[in-house]
Amino acid sequence: MSEPSSSSSAKQFVTSTYDETGSVVTITLKKEPVNSMSLNLWKQLHEAVAAANASPKVRAILFQSGLTKNVFTAGLELKELYPPTTTQERHADFWQTLTKTLAMVYGSPKATIALINGACPAGGCGLSLCCDLRIITEDGSMGLNEVQIGLLVPEYWAKLMVKVIGNRNAERVLTPGLMCKVPELKALGMIDQVVPKREDLLPAAMKELQKNFLKLPPTGFRQQKEFFRQEFAKEWADNAKREGDVVWACINEKQTMKILGMVMQKLSGGKPVAKL
Repeated sequence: MSEPSSSSSAKQFVTSTYDETGSVVTITLKKEPVNSMSLNLWKQLHEAVAAANASPKVRAILFQSGLTKNVFTAGLELKELYPPTTTQERHADFWQTLTKTLAMVYGSPKATIALINGACPAGGCGLSLCCDLRIITEDGSMGLNEVQIGLLVPEYWAKLMVKVIGNRNAERVLTPGLMCKVPELKALGMIDQVVPKREDLLPAAMKELQKNFLKLPPTGFRQQKEFFRQEFAKEWADNAKREGDVVWACINEKQTMKILGMVMQKLSGGKPVAKL
């Protein structure tokens, strides 16, 4: 059973599909060509996660790409981060929406698994790091590579990386903005399982759920997960505005805006970039 989010956006980018028991929901992101994570996508994703979290039947949430290309997501929509194509008000809405969504995934009472095919930089990496488990294809890559385009990795994203791989490893990959391939991801502990192909992701996730999650009493699982995650999830959501203000100041720095402008021109093939 598939259900789109109830967002009023003209285009639907997020769909929730429930298994026959209603206990596992697969949330599919499909915003061609590369799942650039815009304000509308984040709003739809927020709705989908909130609905899954609120359902007493749902025990697990899976996140996957529905793109034609072999890409999980290219990360945040750059127009949302480039001052000439957005506004301070829109950026504030954008940042608070994505932050509250990520914090909601991180603190979800359900088991959460990211099914990563291909490239998974920046925002897609952030979403994946919020999950309990990450399963990736052999050709996959992942990282918070903001530094490579002149941006600072947001405070709570960096703290999230520290929680997953430790302070020293986080410093080593975040400072140069590395995109790590599977061997290094395994060595760092950023991923939990590797599968050969994209079509192997969902079966591997379902096997993992049956083996390690769905057999557990839900109350004990929820309470134990809350013990580890609730405090950070709340702190992250509570600081959404402050973090967004820092990002806005960063993207308005002259050198950063110049680099972002060059990236935008390259991606557009030299054509004028329209305002959101």
